Amino acid sequence: MTYFSGLDKKINKHNNKPKMPKSKLWAIILTVVASVGYFGLFVPFFGFIKYFLLGTFGIVSYVLFLAMYLISGSLLKGKKYQLSKKYTALLSVSLICILSIFHMAFSGGVNLSSYGAYLSDLYTMQTSIGGVLLGLLVFPFQKLLGIGAYFFFGIVLVVCLTVVYNLIADKKIFSKIDQNLSNKKNVSQ
Repeated sequence: MTYFSGLDKKINKHNNKPKMPKSKLWAIILTVVASVGYFGLFVPFFGFIKYFLLGTFGIVSYVLFLAMYLISGSLLKGKKYQLSKKYTALLSVSLICILSIFHMAFSGGVNLSSYGAYLSDLYTMQTSIGGVLLGLLVFPFQKLLGIGAYFFFGIVLVVCLTVVYNLIADKKIFSKIDQNLSNKKNVSQ
């Protein structure tokens, strides 16, 4: 029995290795992607990467890669920003509305006859605000509403920012009420 006694124990050599935190791994991935993106945008040897990035993301690609650097830096430092899903969704919709308004304003002269022609013109134009990705969202509104698409995205933007402002104001009011209540309890005791 003593000869086979070690066989029933599991040997876990891989558990002894130190694990890299997921946040650091994501930071490295974001840094590499942003570096490759900026390399493709600024180095003339890789013109096809620049053409692809500016056609797909538009001028926003410069800001997108900068945001990736900032996020990876905060992940490496261990900073955590906790926003509720409601804030994140509202701020994301607000950002999309702002970009959509600029996209429509600066994409003048683009062929609105068909979806494919519109996206093709955006891709070859290389100076649109959101490129083909934002064009996928904007074209139906621009085709159906015409100039009303500006008003639609503007109204959605105002509604989202108003809701965010009200949520922030309500939290501040409730935190002041809670502080006042706790101060009154402490004084009465």
